[in-house]
Amino acid sequence: MPLAVGLAAALIGVAVLGRALLDTTPVVFFGTAEERAAIEAGRGLLPWGALVLALAAAPLLVSGRRFVAALVLLPGIVCPLLALGQPDTLFAWIAFGLLAPTAVFAALGALLAAEPEPKPET
Repeated sequence: MPLAVGLAAALIGVAVLGRALLDTTPVVFFGTAEERAAIEAGRGLLPWGALVLALAAAPLLVSGRRFVAALVLLPGIVCPLLALGQPDTLFAWIAFGLLAPTAVFAALGALLAAEPEPKPET
């Protein structure tokens, strides 16, 4: 059950992080006040995406899958750093395109590879 919660949190975290990147690093920027407000809103949303991915990694870490937990957490660390450090580039989007599917499939793989809990004999 905790691994299913981890997978759901990973999906939500990737979605929140993608939405934050969409606002933080726009592909086309004209410099209007609305676009600047969207960038600030996206910057405020980046830590929440990272937090949700950290919460998704927690059940994996507790179950002893440290490498899988690191894969789930990695987009929450790398993408915000790139989006805030290099805001005028698409490096955050490139990292997101590579790391987000990796995080989701790692969480899904951990769920599918989990051993079923033994049922007590009655």
